[in-house]
Amino acid sequence: MHNVRELILAQAATYCDREYLVYKDQSFSFAELDLRSRQVAHGFVELGLHKGDRVAVLISNRPAFLFVWWALLRIGAVMVPINLKLTGGDIADIIDHTEARAVVLGELFGQSIQMLAPRCPGVAHWIRVGENGADPSVQGFLERYDDPPDATIPILADDPALILYTSGTTGAPRGVIHTHGDYLLTAESFARTIRLSPRDRLLTANALFHVNAQFYSCMGTLFAGATFILADKFSASQLWSWTRRYQANKLVLLLPLTTTLYNRPPLPDDADNPVQLVVAGGVPAGCHEDFQTRFGVKLQTLYSLTEAPLGVMSPPDVPCRPGAVGLPMPVGDHGENEIRIVDDRLEPLPNGEAGEIMIRNPAIMKAYLKNPEATANVLVDGWLRTGDRGSMDDDGWIRFLGRTKDVTRKKASQFK
Repeated sequence: MHNVRELILAQAATYCDREYLVYKDQSFSFAELDLRSRQVAHGFVELGLHKGDRVAVLISNRPAFLFVWWALLRIGAVMVPINLKLTGGDIADIIDHTEARAVVLGELFGQSIQMLAPRCPGVAHWIRVGENGADPSVQGFLERYDDPPDATIPILADDPALILYTSGTTGAPRGVIHTHGDYLLTAESFARTIRLSPRDRLLTANALFHVNAQFYSCMGTLFAGATFILADKFSASQLWSWTRRYQANKLVLLLPLTTTLYNRPPLPDDADNPVQLVVAGGVPAGCHEDFQTRFGVKLQTLYSLTEAPLGVMSPPDVPCRPGAVGLPMPVGDHGENEIRIVDDRLEPLPNGEAGEIMIRNPAIMKAYLKNPEATANVLVDGWLRTGDRGSMDDDGWIRFLGRTKDVTRKKASQFK
């Protein structure tokens, strides 16, 4: 399999009318997602978008995000999902930096065109999701194209599929370039590591503009033929009731969210839920066993980066190890996933000694957009310098010990 379009087609043919996406009271089968993304792809082609064109996306967690995302993947265009918490000026900077030819705006951002358009003269098309009378719009594509043909342009595994901007915690945000192959390899590895199957129902409230929700929850369930349950936003007070309502047996969270859940006052029914497995960056230090007992779940810990979504996870059959994250995620027959702990000269350190974590595998980022200097600084002989401190136990378990540099946030306008 060379690209995500082939994966979508294969799963739509295999699982057809089985439920794939659940969002509130809406449900979409594999075949329905296939059709809707084809319809939107047809609309994009009619507008003149081509393979390699960059399209910025400002849509919150809802089905339309997937319609648009998968449509872009089908025609070989490159999605630029933008953090919805950014200011208008920062959003304009990203659109300008990527030279996006089109921007797709959700309901919350339709009025932003008047502010963004003068700052983004290179944008040929401003596409709304579903406002009445808006043209072009995603809703218009869905209504206009009944049974459109699929795109036939060749797409290779190494073709760009995504430009995802880092948070800028240690410098100006950078546009991380990922490929179709990165999506496929990470999805397969994640699905195998947590043993996803077509019987599973995985829920997340993580933002779809983030690497976590894209590579793991969405692509992982698509690869496995499982059901993907999408919440519009996180709610600590409602999360467990959502798992009961949708019968979710797997849950993917970010570390701050597990901490929020754990810090809530305990309730008698905390463990009264169908969840068997929680995948997260971790829980508050020293609370692994208590978290699992209190909520009646198995915890699998995860360490990854925007630049390296195929990272480190704890194995499914062993207990979590306090203070450690896990082992390198498997890559199967596609190569190796290697982790090193190195000193300031990038020389490997003995087990147990703290240093910088480096990762090498076929799914690390290809480059930072328009920033060869920063790319050369972090990609060394195929190894990614993470900027994170860690150590390695004698049996290969990785311990995350924090950043190697002081964290300093800078404005998103400071692009290189």
